[in-house]
Amino acid sequence: MFRIFTGVIGLIIICGWTLGALTAYAGHCIKKRKHKLFIHVMAGINCIWIPYGTILGIATILLFQWPEAQAEFEDLTNR
Repeated sequence: MFRIFTGVIGLIIICGWTLGALTAYAGHCIKKRKHKLFIHVMAGINCIWIPYGTILGIATILLFQWPEAQAEFEDLTNR
């Protein structure tokens, strides 16, 4: 029973680390103005984590709706 409990907790910890690393990479992609779809997906996944993830996820999704933000990503794509 203890091994099952340890395995489940270990899996939860690994999933948390992976989500944190992917979120950090999404921030890096925002800085480099690359991988717009990946950024949207991570913003949606981060909406699960109430309240801060929800606030940041919704803010990211709304910000990327602005024409200025869309132009930033399109300019680098067309170069």
